[in-house]
Amino acid sequence: MNNDFMSDEENSRAAISSALTHFRILPFAESDARQYVRWFHYADFQPTGILIEPGGVVDYHLTLPPELSVKAQFLVGTPGFNAGGVDTEVPRIYEVDNPDDSVTDSEGGVLWLRVVSDTPGADSLSATFKVSRLHLAHRIAVFIQGETSAEQWPSILCGAQLKRPRAPVQLIGEKVVITAWWITAMRYMDHDPSAVLDEYKDILRIENEMAAIGDGAEQHPPSPLRILVSEKEGGSPNASHFRISLPDYGSSLLTPEGVRGDWGVWHELGHMQHQISWSANALTENSVNIFSLAVQRAQKKYSRVVPYDREAHAFLNSSDPNKKFEDNDEFVRLIMWEQLRAAYGDAFFHRLHRESRSHGNPEPGQGDAQYRHYFMVTSAWAAQHDLTTFFIRWGWHPTTRTLDAIRDLRLPIPEPDPSTLHVKAETQIDAVEPHSDGIEIRGVARPGSRLKTTNDPDMGWYDPEGGITYASASGDFLVVTRRLVDGNAVVKSYDPQTGEALGESNHVPANLQGAAAQFSCCTEHATGADH
Repeated sequence: MNNDFMSDEENSRAAISSALTHFRILPFAESDARQYVRWFHYADFQPTGILIEPGGVVDYHLTLPPELSVKAQFLVGTPGFNAGGVDTEVPRIYEVDNPDDSVTDSEGGVLWLRVVSDTPGADSLSATFKVSRLHLAHRIAVFIQGETSAEQWPSILCGAQLKRPRAPVQLIGEKVVITAWWITAMRYMDHDPSAVLDEYKDILRIENEMAAIGDGAEQHPPSPLRILVSEKEGGSPNASHFRISLPDYGSSLLTPEGVRGDWGVWHELGHMQHQISWSANALTENSVNIFSLAVQRAQKKYSRVVPYDREAHAFLNSSDPNKKFEDNDEFVRLIMWEQLRAAYGDAFFHRLHRESRSHGNPEPGQGDAQYRHYFMVTSAWAAQHDLTTFFIRWGWHPTTRTLDAIRDLRLPIPEPDPSTLHVKAETQIDAVEPHSDGIEIRGVARPGSRLKTTNDPDMGWYDPEGGITYASASGDFLVVTRRLVDGNAVVKSYDPQTGEALGESNHVPANLQGAAAQFSCCTEHATGADH
């Protein structure tokens, strides 16, 4: 059949989901970003599930709520997505002038609808979008969380009108919209897309909590806008307005385990939290890893920054008057953030973000000197300590203006200074191997600490079956046990005198039938300990 001219009904035998015909009125992306003082806008446009070929046409009827003024636009093209080459798509924008009209585009791409208003109460209203004709345009394979089942997804992909390897398909969730290649979706079609979307949602929940965003009393409500997750060919993963863009991420894009375990995904989503008012150049790539580390801790994985503690303290102890924070490796710089967390807890980050939302300048273009000044002064306020020595030791070279502003806060001097703190894992598993009595767990903990295991952390921790076990004078330990926590080898260390819990280890998959788990603690996907 020639489908150059097809009705909507002919183009999609199945009923069109209301998620692709009824669109909630959203706030402007610019207004939303200003609330959070964020660099990057979240997406204030929504997917229609339609791909326009170059020169294609979509005839439509759009009904807007009569109660208020709504700005309506179509976008063709998906930010951060491409089917090949270096450049990713930059959407073309078309104003909606009439309720009955058509939209066409010479380049082609996925069609999105923006219906926005900043009028209070607008989010309770919706617009209706109905297609009357598709010419050189198609319905693409779409998974809608809460409507589409995991069992339906393979048949939707196999029945897609467009089976070009890099034709777009979409997974639509509450917090993200994933636009991936058809071939990638086919490769991972046996993985539940709803579970994939839940992983993105959970990562964003953890990252939001670090920024004091959530449903709690002292938290800012989450944005109603979504983040786009777009597949592309080659290049580096990156973030920008509306989206993160991931090159050939495969399982890390479209499987629950891949999303859950990929630092790169956490890092790029962290960029979507970046606040303008303290966005000094020296912080661009490392400050967003505040959020990556929070995800890592939530998953009880080995902290990626622990191996950089020695290098960080060599820098801190250097008497070079010209040393600069920004000359360090990105992970050495992360030690600064972990020292602040060790000294003041997650509450430091909550206060920093809340204060920036309340009093930070949301306008870009303030200049690096202002960003550095605001960061140091506001960090001192968030810590409720004079951090002058801390920033001098870290090579920030605070100006007279900054020193005066911190002094005017009249805060006490911290004792000890956070810059003297070491970042280390209290308890860390390095290897798990088969043993005739279960599994043999080797790792490091505080020298002399007592190691315990369990089948259920909620029920308590117990000495290994073979008897009381301590870490050696150098911190090494060897534990033999048959106890696993959800299929993982786990140990917890305790002070041998007081009985105080020191730290729970990383969780390492283990098999009592003989499978072993060995890994390097310093690789990207290494697992590790809470602190």
